[in-house]
Amino acid sequence: MRRIVAFLCASTLVLGTAGAAAQADASEQERKAARALADKGLELFEAGHYEEALDRFQRAETVIHAPTHLLYMARALRRLGQLVEARERYARVAAEQLPEAAPKAFRQAQTTARSELAELTPRVPAVRIVVHGRTDAEVKLDGVVVTTLDAPIPLDPGTHRIEAAWKGHDPLTRTVVLTEGAPLQTVDLGEEPTIGERPEMPPPAPGPVGTGGGDTSHIVPAVVAFGVGAVGVGVGTVTGILAFGKASDLKDKCPENPCPSENQPLADSSRTLGTVSTVAFIAGGLGIGTGLVLLFLKPGAKTTSSTGVRVGPGWAALRGDVRW
Repeated sequence: MRRIVAFLCASTLVLGTAGAAAQADASEQERKAARALADKGLELFEAGHYEEALDRFQRAETVIHAPTHLLYMARALRRLGQLVEARERYARVAAEQLPEAAPKAFRQAQTTARSELAELTPRVPAVRIVVHGRTDAEVKLDGVVVTTLDAPIPLDPGTHRIEAAWKGHDPLTRTVVLTEGAPLQTVDLGEEPTIGERPEMPPPAPGPVGTGGGDTSHIVPAVVAFGVGAVGVGVGTVTGILAFGKASDLKDKCPENPCPSENQPLADSSRTLGTVSTVAFIAGGLGIGTGLVLLFLKPGAKTTSSTGVRVGPGWAALRGDVRW
């Protein structure tokens, strides 16, 4: 309450003194309007309504200039987190050349502004934007073009967006978060590859001697041979299991030789499955072996391979052919 009364008295004295140079050309009506706005602004400031207080002091300043208006505008801005603008208001009051006849309240406001400016200045965060090797880059900070790079830029606390673009390059975007009193933060945008530009790739390593360089014509026959081998192994495994099962059943039914005639079909089936299993395993091995030969030796001439299995009642035959 003492601060409010003191300010109201100072406002009344300042805005009602015709001898003050800042008020010389103001009409009585203007002085009353400015005084009412300033009084309401102080009331709102003391109540913590800083945005409304700032509005009242700004309106009072447009009617009549007074360092006291700027001082409280700076204080309201600081409490709103707008430190850069608050510092600018403090600096205006601190640097103002007051006339000899300036009221005591004006001089006191200037002294206070200089003290609070010195305390605020190191609390204002700043960012330094560096773009190495790019003189044609257009850099924007929060949507505003930056005209001076590699120099501290004071900013309010909070999140800020940095954008950089130049001909032939993808745009760059960086986000920085600043806090009050934080040290200077440097954002190095660096250099980005040109659009369409790719790092130079080393030449492919040469293949083994005698392989014909990058020739891959042997790959398909090798894959086919491996496929035949896999089928052979698979058939051999299945038929082998079946043959073993039938042989086990036959042993249970024919514990002594000769085996009764009614079990002869079971015996024939067991022998046939066993033969097929053996031949299939052989075919599978031949296919896998052919694939390995084609893959690693990689003959230069056209390569063909074929395998075949023929099975009859009680017999089986395997045919394999590889030609280079």
